[in-house]
Amino acid sequence: MKKIFIARNRQQIGAFDVEEVRTGLSKGKFLPDDLAWREGLPSWMPLSKLLELEEESQFSTSHPLSSQTPLPSSNTPQELQPAWENYKQLGILRSAIETIRQILLEPAKTFESFSQEGSLINPILFSILIFLVAMLVNLLYQFIWYSFVPNQLPPEAQNLHPLIWTILIFLMIIGMPILMITYLFIVSLITHFFLWIFGAANKNFLTTTRAIFYVHGATFALNLLPIFGGILQSFWALFSTVSALWKAHNTNLWRVILAVFFPLILCCGFCVFGLIFLLTSFPFRDIFK
Repeated sequence: MKKIFIARNRQQIGAFDVEEVRTGLSKGKFLPDDLAWREGLPSWMPLSKLLELEEESQFSTSHPLSSQTPLPSSNTPQELQPAWENYKQLGILRSAIETIRQILLEPAKTFESFSQEGSLINPILFSILIFLVAMLVNLLYQFIWYSFVPNQLPPEAQNLHPLIWTILIFLMIIGMPILMITYLFIVSLITHFFLWIFGAANKNFLTTTRAIFYVHGATFALNLLPIFGGILQSFWALFSTVSALWKAHNTNLWRVILAVFFPLILCCGFCVFGLIFLLTSFPFRDIFK
């Protein structure tokens, strides 16, 4: 009889028949992102993925776990994505660069086995780090620009004492990350709500929040590009968010697209309605007569 070996948090739960696994999954005994293995597989993979493969092909009967099939360790690919999850082992610079590469170029692959039990601290630290670097580099761009064209700087700013400038920059370094974190929490709340509305919230709110912080943290790096970096970051963040949530929640792509874009459509609709109301109300309506 075929057996599927299941592990969680690097601890083996046991070996089960396919039907036992399906029943346990429907009743919450097993989780879609539990790691699973059976004979014929090269490595452990998420349980949901293994069941998909079971429907597509037939594997040979499994045997009890042996020394040739060790339990997943901290070095398995599933736990190295995003790389920042292991920044203490890989180093801050290396893990940050690798995480940016993963999310910008391979968002679906990066979040395919994304854990819903991870810490929120890691993605917050990652997003703060990349945000601060991008912000400081943009301040440097502005300093260089106004050094060549000082007349474009407002007169009030030109007369500010250097000490005032230093204080303002310090306040930006402290305050802007706080605003950024608040903004991303609000985005996560709205996104998860619409994921639930469209039946795509297969994981908890923490999964959505972690994915959004990682995606926006990585795309903040695009702001290092002068002039068009901000525009590129906005579009890339949308694409990466859809890909990340699609895989993180193990759901249908169209449901995630609706959940991500529907709030944007609503927001644009309210803005257009507000603009029309403003332009047709007193005192603006007399201007267009």
